[in-house]
Amino acid sequence: MSQNFVQESNLSDIILPLIWAEYDTDKKNLTPIELIGTGFLIGNRGFALTAGHVIDQLKEAVERKGGVLITHIFNNQGVQPFLIKDSAKHPDADVGIIKIDQDNLKTWLRLSDFPHNASAPYIGWGYPKETAEELSLIKENAKLRPDLIYTEGYIRRTINTHLPSSLFVGTKFYEVSDLGGPGYSGSPIIFEKSIGAKFWDVIGIYIGEKEGRGAPVGYVVRIDAVSNWAPELLGCTIKEESLKCG
Repeated sequence: MSQNFVQESNLSDIILPLIWAEYDTDKKNLTPIELIGTGFLIGNRGFALTAGHVIDQLKEAVERKGGVLITHIFNNQGVQPFLIKDSAKHPDADVGIIKIDQDNLKTWLRLSDFPHNASAPYIGWGYPKETAEELSLIKENAKLRPDLIYTEGYIRRTINTHLPSSLFVGTKFYEVSDLGGPGYSGSPIIFEKSIGAKFWDVIGIYIGEKEGRGAPVGYVVRIDAVSNWAPELLGCTIKEESLKCG
């Protein structure tokens, strides 16, 4: 949407809030209405991964209420919205990919399909819905303000089967210790020991949490379950695209 946009080396330039928005009456300015989830860039052609159910919820918002799908990038230039042009969902896992209306977006996040075991430490960043909406609690008609939130934890166990709840689609998961909450779905789960290297290894995509009996836990689709997915709009596997990063 902006030919003058210059990407910077901020996390908020590569980990993105996925938002339903509306144009004003002149169709010149966008107003963000609802934060739906989180996505993160892979490769260098303006593609981002997220959770499949986030794509469903984005489309449902547009179908019910009109408007458009956007993602925001926050850097020293301010807030830069880009339209989401296209998307695809994995056939068997809660993973999706979107194409942003901006090419040549770089990232240092790289997909890693090396499987990890219980106790492996991870770090995550995402956009919880509660944080994005907190200004509206103190100021009437306040605009949505997504903030990138840090989490960390450890893998509680690896799962190689379907989960009892139909909410979690797939057969290979990590059960993780820290919860992201609504809006955090689609966030990259990064192997802690790769932080600070030239490329950071994304080992999973956060998809939700379970609360009830016992300790509340989060669930993550493992990259080793989906790295060979080759959606038509991408033209290669998601792992191959991610290796173009940097």
